[in-house]
This record gives sequence, C-alpha cells and structure tokens, in this order.
Amino acid sequence: MPLRSVHSGLDAPATAIEQLNVLLATAIDLQAQIKQAHWNVCGPGSGRLNAVFERVAIDVGHHADKLAARISSIGGRAVGTIRTAAKSSEMPPYPAETRDVAQNVAATSAALALYEVSIRVAVDASRGCGDFATAELLGASLADVERDLGWIGQAYRHACGDASARHILPPEAPETSMRDRIEDWVNGDTATSGYLGQR
Repeated sequence: MPLRSVHSGLDAPATAIEQLNVLLATAIDLQAQIKQAHWNVCGPGSGRLNAVFERVAIDVGHHADKLAARISSIGGRAVGTIRTAAKSSEMPPYPAETRDVAQNVAATSAALALYEVSIRVAVDASRGCGDFATAELLGASLADVERDLGWIGQAYRHACGDASARHILPPEAPETSMRDRIEDWVNGDTATSGYLGQR
C-alpha cells in the first residue's frame, strides 16, 4: 500500500516524519532488491543490464540519504537499519530464483513502479501539509525513478528487442519532459496531477 495522504487536522510534523521513515525503509529495501538483480542477472544482454542495475541502486541509495537528511532537518529521527527497513518497507519480497534477463527486468521494473507510486503520494501529502521543501525533494527523486525505468527499458530492448519488451515493461512516458511535469505537479498544476495519478 502506498503512503496515505495527509490532510489538515492531523499532527503534520509527526505524520510527515512517520511517512518519510516508511519511504526511507522502502528505498533501503528497493536498493537491496536492485542489488540482488545486479548480482544475479545472467544470460544474453546481461552485461548492459548489470551496469544499469548498479547505477539504479546508487540512485536509490542517494534517495535514502536525502530522505534521512530531511527527516533529521524537520526534527525527526531517521530509522534505517536493515531490520527496521524490512518491517516498514512497502516493497513485496523480491522473487526467489530470479536469474535471467526478462525475470530481473520484470521484477525490478515492478518494484520501481511501486516506489514511484509511493513517492507520488508522499509528494501529495507534503503539499497538503504545506511542506513544499519536502515535496520538491521528493519530486526530484520521482524524476530519477522515471529516468531509471527508461534506462532499464533501453537496456532490455537492446538485449531482447521491442516485441519482448512490450510484454514486461511499463508504457513509455510521453515526449514531454517528465521532470517538467513533476515540477508543475509540485507547484500545484491540477492537470499534471491527474496525468501522474493515472500512470
């Protein structure tokens, strides 16, 4: 389940810290899942994907660092040990015995898509609290996820062709810059909010 939205009447700082810690746990779990793919992917085209998975894992690790810093800056305590992350993460377990290119692409793409949804709802929650600094930080992470999904898709298409990719990858984003759409959304553009909410 993605993070719940925050509305007036709740203890906004405490709720924000709680939700950001859930997102932190999810990012830590996701990074470990991407590393699992990086370590185990094999088969034709795996070399390029291996490099992409490593880059994506680094990106998600940077997200975790920024989340932890933001939690501390608003008076909270970042909770990010492996054991606490396992309990709080919204990620389902990575599929066991996932080895070949198609299996790892499907699993990592699904995990990143879930993470994308969680970030998007957290942006909405932050905006609802008037915390636009957190919304901007999360919006940048959301743009990274969109880019990383594109990188995985490109590597898979290079290895297996467009026909195979259509069966397991999420649909490609329109030509309009996703970063521009996210910035509009963070700033309150309702049309962009509707577009992102449907993805």
